[in-house]
Amino acid sequence: MPTLLASRRTPHPGRAGRVAAAGLTALALTTLTACSGPGPGVAAEVDGTTITTEQVDDFALLLCSLGGVPGGEGAATKSARQQALTLLIGNVAAFEIIDEDALDPAAVEQAVAQNEQARAGVPESQVATFDAFVEDFSRAQIGLVEIGTDALAEQGQDPAAITQEAAFAEGQRLRQEVLADADIELDPRFGSVTDGVVGPRSEQLSVPVSDLAVEGSSAEPSETLGGLLPASQTCS
Repeated sequence: MPTLLASRRTPHPGRAGRVAAAGLTALALTTLTACSGPGPGVAAEVDGTTITTEQVDDFALLLCSLGGVPGGEGAATKSARQQALTLLIGNVAAFEIIDEDALDPAAVEQAVAQNEQARAGVPESQVATFDAFVEDFSRAQIGLVEIGTDALAEQGQDPAAITQEAAFAEGQRLRQEVLADADIELDPRFGSVTDGVVGPRSEQLSVPVSDLAVEGSSAEPSETLGGLLPASQTCS
């Protein structure tokens, strides 16, 4: 099972606060002008859910650490911050459509446990960010599989014959639909966003999609957080 971090929507105030202290993939969004954007300290707002700049910075440093940079205690590159925000946006989107209360606790626990090896290599200062991210991302991905299974069954497929890969792909498709109508406001300092991917600003929003940014585009969810990271991920 794969593995993310972002403030939750208003209906989940407890988890939103916890994650903020610490999540893809798809979304159509309007281009923001250089002078526009959410309030101070806010990297993005997704349908009323806030992703703070601090969240993005902390998560970007974590990605850098997991990408093989010793310690990862320096400043994250702009690319790392964009990829971190991409994953956070994807996580927010997932929580808009899954039923958290219906998730299998054992499945979540197993997914979290698969990241223990990666956790052992995380600097102590980043463990809290790691734990919150892994918990949320695991729940989001498990939820996508579950809603994907339900959707395929409603389409007439035999539930017993639906594979995890097919269910996950369907869950991602449903998340894409939600994100296509999402109200998103992005701090222009992070660039622009298209199809849920944050990248350099451009008039046509032609943003190349990295392996990390499209963790959810694969038909099969990544087993660990480390599996989402490109080998070139670095901090400076």
